[in-house]
Amino acid sequence: MKNPFIITSIVFFLFVMLIFFSIFQGPISNDLFNVKGTDPIIYMNRAVSSGDIEKCEGDVSCKNVFVFTQALKSKDPETCNGIDNEESKINCKDNVIFLKATSAVVVNTDYCDQIQDEDIRRLCEVSV
Repeated sequence: MKNPFIITSIVFFLFVMLIFFSIFQGPISNDLFNVKGTDPIIYMNRAVSSGDIEKCEGDVSCKNVFVFTQALKSKDPETCNGIDNEESKINCKDNVIFLKATSAVVVNTDYCDQIQDEDIRRLCEVSV
């Protein structure tokens, strides 16, 4: 076992180093958080949390995630038509229909028949 004095000394040393670097490096600039990020996740988070697709700033993957999120919220598969990629659009619609089928007050198996992906359709049929 280490001596408590040695452990305390190490912690104290690290604390002093932290203070030293904060003095000479200065505070973190707010500009760091206002810089337009190149990471699409930044755009996605901003757009989805604000409900404003313009926050995607032209990023296609951000736009697709935004549309998918809006479709799930509204439970309207037609909202998925805002997605450009056909495969992603179909996946979006299938997931929205699955959500509608499994969250409906009155179970409607007709929803499951509208799902194109076999695995999701089978899961839907088992779930309702």
